[in-house]
Amino acid sequence: MNVSSWLRGLGAAVCLWAATALAQEVPEAPEPVVLTVLGTNYTARELGIEPDADDARRVVAMAAKIQNVVMDDYRERGKFRISEEELKEFCRKSTPSAEEAGTACDLSGLDEEIWAEWQQDDKNGREMREFATWFLMERKIQKSLFDRYGGRVALDPFNAAYAFDAARAYLAERETAGDFVICDEALRTLFWTMVRTEPNEPLLAEEAGRAAFAVHPGEGWKHQLLAIQRTLSRKLNASAP
Repeated sequence: MNVSSWLRGLGAAVCLWAATALAQEVPEAPEPVVLTVLGTNYTARELGIEPDADDARRVVAMAAKIQNVVMDDYRERGKFRISEEELKEFCRKSTPSAEEAGTACDLSGLDEEIWAEWQQDDKNGREMREFATWFLMERKIQKSLFDRYGGRVALDPFNAAYAFDAARAYLAERETAGDFVICDEALRTLFWTMVRTEPNEPLLAEEAGRAAFAVHPGEGWKHQLLAIQRTLSRKLNASAP
């Protein structure tokens, strides 16, 4: 084979290689990280953010991830646990007396009957215990934050006290410590605007908030359920012929 034939063959091989390489799919660039929480990076897709989501929806998804991870970490740091005795006390405190329920029926021992149902290994028993555990854990965390930072307190629809100022102080502290980073500065600003937005209902001053936290969560839960029951009864009576 002469040199010119060899060069033509080499040229053809190079062209074939180039065509093959160009035909191959170009790998997609990695998705950008939008949020880092406790050392874990998250993309928009991993947070469930749709490509066409506006900034408000993007921030809500980020806030949910920050809240869940950071507060789970707070719970683990504080080694918060709910004991069997605490569950039983919640059951007892949340069970109304005959006078509270506005009935002439004998409700003595009702709390023990309900507690026995909670201990059953069936769907209802498990769900009630899971709810009570979650409810008491939230209260324990909120009380801990309030004891640490003080500030104003909000009441949720079921009379549960929420450490409004304290929770925000803790989030600010954790951001400063680098526990979470919102990569886009505009979204970070929107996040803090949303977090600091006050509820429609007036917030309790610190002393009133302290009194709210002094009420057993079972008592608050009971009285709110009784209030709902009374409202439903009035509506039913008003609609009766």
